[in-house]
Amino acid sequence: MVLRVLLSVAFVLLATEGVARFWFNNYSSELQKIYYGDYSEQSLNKLRISPHPYLSYYPTPNFSKGKTSHNSLGYRGPEINEKGDRIRIVCLGGSTTYTELVEDNAMTYPALLQKNINRQAALGTPVEVINAGAGGWGATESLVNLSLRVLSLDPDYIVIYHGVNDVHARLVKPSSFLSDNTGRRKVWFFPEQSFLDSVLYLRILRRRMGWSKFPFLGSITNAPSFKGAGSWYFEDHKEEVAFYNGLLDQNSTANFKRNLENIVTLARASNVTPLIATWAYTTELPGYTDLEYYQRGIREMNDVTRALAREKDVPILDFAKLMPQDARFWADSRHVNEDGSEKKAQLFAEWIMPILKKGR
Repeated sequence: MVLRVLLSVAFVLLATEGVARFWFNNYSSELQKIYYGDYSEQSLNKLRISPHPYLSYYPTPNFSKGKTSHNSLGYRGPEINEKGDRIRIVCLGGSTTYTELVEDNAMTYPALLQKNINRQAALGTPVEVINAGAGGWGATESLVNLSLRVLSLDPDYIVIYHGVNDVHARLVKPSSFLSDNTGRRKVWFFPEQSFLDSVLYLRILRRRMGWSKFPFLGSITNAPSFKGAGSWYFEDHKEEVAFYNGLLDQNSTANFKRNLENIVTLARASNVTPLIATWAYTTELPGYTDLEYYQRGIREMNDVTRALAREKDVPILDFAKLMPQDARFWADSRHVNEDGSEKKAQLFAEWIMPILKKGR
């Protein structure tokens, strides 16, 4: 009798798991696959981001989904051919350079920047703009990316656009605020999964009830000492204003300034002209940039950018002052939509075109 009951229970559990997996594999939406899924069950070439030995992660080479695609080097956009007589500009930055919430490659800010310049500049030679941004990257990653990946493309100019991700890098335990950014980043590593979450129907139930959290980029690449937006800690403690202001008090802008200086120095030593812009966001849409301590951090980073441009004689676009706050240009508080991407490209093109003409 007991054996029969146990066998019946086992059959019901196995059947439930089978039904859950059949639904998940055949009928769940893309959003449900993300929310209920486990990254370790997916093929890496299906993920937009992949591990990298020196950057923690980078855009997956040859990724393609809808109108978003990466070339064989992992840059968003078409294959990069021999430079020839073209002027080559490479845009360095995070998700706001990658243009995260715009699906169509042709509508990203670097792609539209290229279109704007070639339409208006009349330089007598074509201009190529390469998108070397990746979501979550700060100046630390861009320094490594420039050194190991971008310089081999033989750029003539780089555009440096950083801000909020370097605020993230300061929101770590002060004892972990190190110059190599290991307080913020860790080697790509999937979070350990509990036994209960290894059973799909229990994972679905637990995530619906809030007892388990779905994996995301931050859970794979954030160091345990990171306490800012994108960490699990943040979701439960973001209202602790004094705590976060205390982190900003203790963790200075020194690392950010040093990384920008090194990017500029490395570029110039490689006969590349550096250009730099302040970082913009809107207060008309919700997001963590609504929070006072993030706004403070962004102001401080933009002040460092302006000061460095003066000290190093780097051409600067004060984009934070020029980009409209109007919500019609924004997909969320940090990322532009297609209209915003066009506006951003226009402002950057109007700034860059006289520099290119002077350089000719």
